[in-house]
Amino acid sequence: MTVLLDHSTLNELREALGEELDGIVQLYVDGLVEQARALQGLLAAQDLATLRRQAHSLKGSSVSMGAQALGQAAAQIEKLAASGSESPELRDGVAGIVSLASDTERALRDSGWARP
Repeated sequence: MTVLLDHSTLNELREALGEELDGIVQLYVDGLVEQARALQGLLAAQDLATLRRQAHSLKGSSVSMGAQALGQAAAQIEKLAASGSESPELRDGVAGIVSLASDTERALRDSGWARP
């Protein structure tokens, strides 16, 4: 099972960036659910090329913020969207991404990395 939030990644970022990390984490958290919802909209529009690019972006930012589970889910969506055809696995992955983004946001807020 993948860890929802890797605190060691965030601790390393804190050492490197100091208080600047607060603003970065807040930006990430504030747009997280909207990014996930955008993936759902792109799938509904069958825009798999843009879906792949947006999933890639979400993957990168999530991994950077220690959001391992969300990063892995976004990576899977990116890979499936790259095939160019909609599949049950892609639909399932996109269907679950908003809930996972919400859980990640809550974990960052509850653990004090982002403002409530």
